Amino acid sequence: LMTDPVTTDDGHTYNRPSIEAWFAAGNHTSPLTNLPLGDTRLRPNMNLRAQMQSWSLPVTSSGPSLSAQPSHSSSVLPVSVRMQEDTPPLDSKPGCSVC
Repeated sequence: LMTDPVTTDDGHTYNRPSIEAWFAAGNHTSPLTNLPLGDTRLRPNMNLRAQMQSWSLPVTSSGPSLSAQPSHSSSVLPVSVRMQEDTPPLDSKPGCSVC
């Protein structure tokens, strides 16, 4: 479950602990495209974080409240994933936790 969405230089969003582990393993490429990243700084994805927070369940002393309703009128949140048009999607790599 994604808890801290961040965006890389190529515009893809990952969970911060996963992409940090990818970089710590010596990778300087995008896990999705395998293309080199010009910059490995991570930027918070505030739009996705806000969507995630609007859908989170309130937590009480007895755990999450299952009667929670989303805080917006739509029942489906659109999520877009930006892919480079000239790069075909790659299959997941064995052992990759962010692919």
